[in-house]
Amino acid sequence: MKFYLSNSLLKELLSGKDRKIVADKLESLIHDGARLYTSVYTIAELMKDLKPSTSTQWRTVLHLLEVTTEEILPLDKAVLELVCESKEDSYSLDIEVGVALLAGMDQMLITSQSQSKVSSGLPLRNILSESF
Repeated sequence: MKFYLSNSLLKELLSGKDRKIVADKLESLIHDGARLYTSVYTIAELMKDLKPSTSTQWRTVLHLLEVTTEEILPLDKAVLELVCESKEDSYSLDIEVGVALLAGMDQMLITSQSQSKVSSGLPLRNILSESF
């Protein structure tokens, strides 16, 4: 299966209180043959949210994402059109779901209960839920 790593999941993995749980579950998915993806858009949102303190830290994060994921999806014309068409107050998850759908993902991994209630054309799987 192809899983898209959301901004909320990456934030939790890098700086959240449940980062060990997230890391263990991602490792389990990888061992089970799952293929993990994220995008330039999601990484840009992550950098905006976490405000990196040094460029060395971000080079390390980018390296780890390259090693962990099958691919960091680029910003292409279809993604840019999706961003341009989204409402100004659009929640970034809406754009991430659109990117994931364009790339043919099976599910998106999230960490927020409120996100799991978002209606989308893509199954959202809360990696921190008991039923994961």
